[in-house]
Amino acid sequence: MLKFLKNSYSKTFFLFTLIVLLSLIIRCLYGYHSWYIRDQARIFDLGFKLFSENILPVHGSPVVYVDSVLPGSLQGILAAFPLYFSFGNPFGIICFVQILNLISCIILALIYSNIFNKINKLFIFFFIVLNPMNIIYSYAWNPSFMILFTTLFFLGIYKVIENKESNIGNFLLYFPILFMLQLNLQFLIYPVLLIILFLKKIIKIPKFSVFSLAVLPGFIFLLPYLVDKLSNKSKPVNNWNLNGNFLDSITFNFENIFSYFHVLIRFISFSASEITRNINKEYLFNSAFLIPFFIFSIIITIFIIAFSALFYLDKNVWKSIILNKAKFKTEDKFNFILIVIPIITTILFVFSITPPSTHKIWSLFPFCFYPLFFMINKIKQKENPNYENHFLLPNKLISKLRILNTTKINNYYIYVIPIFYFSTLLFGCLSATKVPINYSYVMERSKTFCKNEDREYIKNILIDEKKAKKEEDYTFSLLCQYWDNLK
Repeated sequence: MLKFLKNSYSKTFFLFTLIVLLSLIIRCLYGYHSWYIRDQARIFDLGFKLFSENILPVHGSPVVYVDSVLPGSLQGILAAFPLYFSFGNPFGIICFVQILNLISCIILALIYSNIFNKINKLFIFFFIVLNPMNIIYSYAWNPSFMILFTTLFFLGIYKVIENKESNIGNFLLYFPILFMLQLNLQFLIYPVLLIILFLKKIIKIPKFSVFSLAVLPGFIFLLPYLVDKLSNKSKPVNNWNLNGNFLDSITFNFENIFSYFHVLIRFISFSASEITRNINKEYLFNSAFLIPFFIFSIIITIFIIAFSALFYLDKNVWKSIILNKAKFKTEDKFNFILIVIPIITTILFVFSITPPSTHKIWSLFPFCFYPLFFMINKIKQKENPNYENHFLLPNKLISKLRILNTTKINNYYIYVIPIFYFSTLLFGCLSATKVPINYSYVMERSKTFCKNEDREYIKNILIDEKKAKKEEDYTFSLLCQYWDNLK
């Protein structure tokens, strides 16, 4: 018996390890061939300022459309840290971001395995750790760093729902906020969510000692920016010439009032993929053997999105909005959070200068699996399904959905999803090698550009990027500053 348990444990551990290693290999491969343009180049620039010139950036990357930058040194430090291990090779930054996101996915898989104990743990682990969207969106740019901190926030939510008195849970609710502020303006979703959870009495005011300890690390990384602003001796640590206020991005935008369904679909699609946004279509149509994988991936993606959407059509889920403290159960608390997140996000975009898009709500990734797992778990809990209409859908349509309750369908997803992931990852990685400007292309092209181009031309670009003949020249010029360290 002990031998059987030992062998069983060894096999399980081997499978989990294999999934992690497979994910890491795919991530680094994808990162090597992923987009490397203006947004990515500026992240690298922050890292090289600290690594090559020992200049600590007091701000992060630009806030698009408002001629400003994010406050704080965190982004520059995160970008510089891996360069000390890769000996200045910028590919170290790409690998570091992918590792951070892989760690986040492992944490998420463990959390969801505890929340939904009726679902196969290996399936949950596979589904999250090899998630195509996380791999695709984990190349080195500002939203990519967000997921680790939003995952810690999600872990805090889980701990507090388990035990409201949990000091660890309350610590993790507030610890990531000031870090997220220094990475992307998406951080605003989380303070608003905290306020709503406090008003709903799902969380309580933390102890002063716990709160102070939680915000102190983020404040330390923010301190150089605050000192720089208060000293009135501000000197730019790069050549971006951005002098606006990052808060200028907050403005009333009437066009975003009706964007709720757009936000919702984007949000729940994270659990599948958006391969149509991340492919080189010319490469696809010139590679006939990829088309079946593409079609299959699209079909399964649509199914996952539609199935996840059933969560938001469940009458019992919406009851959590009106429940009071006395009636709240663990499931109701999670349901309430997943109901209000798209609403909060939509309202915030009403005060945003830009419309919602995938990368602007990417920080919500840790929550995206909940609707799908909730529906799968709900089906598996019902051995004798009750076909009463619990959804905000016509009765005739509900009767046609009974197929979802068959034993075979309940088991098929364990086989379908891995095939889907294989198709998506194969398609995405192969297609990514043909994007117009990727990391490998930039490194190869820079060997010629940085050595042979007119040095005055490169200098002018660094002073004013508008003087670049094409966007890729601006990207190359940022690397040229450090070329002696890179070659």
